[in-house]
Amino acid sequence: MYVVGEVAEPGAYDISSLSTPLNALLAAGGVTQRGSLRGLKHYRGKQLIEEVDAYDLLLRGVGSDAKRLENGDSLMVPPVGAQVTVSGMVRRPAVYELHEESSLADVIGLAGGI
Repeated sequence: MYVVGEVAEPGAYDISSLSTPLNALLAAGGVTQRGSLRGLKHYRGKQLIEEVDAYDLLLRGVGSDAKRLENGDSLMVPPVGAQVTVSGMVRRPAVYELHEESSLADVIGLAGGI
């Protein structure tokens, strides 16, 4: 398994076949400040197997239906996309990366609501 892109420690990792791309991301020390959690790309050879949005797990506690890793797979962490800072009287004030959110209500939803 190879983890490349905007991660703390890019390189080859020996990871169980029961692991998911999120396990590989943790093994590589997580994303850097310049890395995206919204569009992790899981490749098998040159074929894109899936794109994983880690916000599903981090913000909603919902484990994704991520595919299992196989020997020789790669996980590419792209640079972070557009971001928005949410502060004030919301449940989770933070800087959020935008993916498909296009309205103020969507962004407040990321922050857990008012």
